[in-house]
Amino acid sequence: MSIESVTRLVRTLRRNLAGMTRSLYKGSDYCIKPGYRSRLENEHHDDTGFRDEWQREVYVYAAELMQRERLASVIDIGCGSGFKLVSLLGEFETIGVEVPPAYDLLRSTYPERTWFHWTEMPKPGVSADLVMASDVIEHFPDPGDLIAMIQAIPSRYVVLSTPERDLIRGKADFGPPENVAHCREWNSDEFRRYASLHFDVIDHAITNREQGTQLVLCRPR
Repeated sequence: MSIESVTRLVRTLRRNLAGMTRSLYKGSDYCIKPGYRSRLENEHHDDTGFRDEWQREVYVYAAELMQRERLASVIDIGCGSGFKLVSLLGEFETIGVEVPPAYDLLRSTYPERTWFHWTEMPKPGVSADLVMASDVIEHFPDPGDLIAMIQAIPSRYVVLSTPERDLIRGKADFGPPENVAHCREWNSDEFRRYASLHFDVIDHAITNREQGTQLVLCRPR
């Protein structure tokens, strides 16, 4: 068996193991404390009217990572209006992933850039040095769907951000989230544990205390 075949086999086994682990954690709400109530029928969030009012520092973090590690390409899942991706990471090769109406806006506003509809991903042959999803995972009834997509995209690094529940709602909060577009929110310990089920976490930080944003930097397994 060739080295390439062994590598593919190991990656497949790891993805299958991650899927089994996800199933085990469904009953405890994805590493979230017992008693927490998720929202399973959330409203769609239309980000087309926003520029860099939220998560700007996540994109700055990603840009600094790419410069430091000499990375060349980034895939941004749930890139919204595309303003932060283009303005802060525009020097690199970018791919943005969205659903309508944002997807249609992206194609008309930045026709020179590459945009994929959510249903096109993961796309065979498409890879990037960095895959990021900034405040996206909290919108998924099953966050494992987003994790599986990210794992299927060959990359060197993964950046995920999401609201830090204790900062924005307090330690006594048991959900569902106040934001009706959110299904669930994690505190720092919970989110690090959940991310660690699927990736090797190499950094975890509060990037914006006022907005309550936390970020993990990971390596795919």
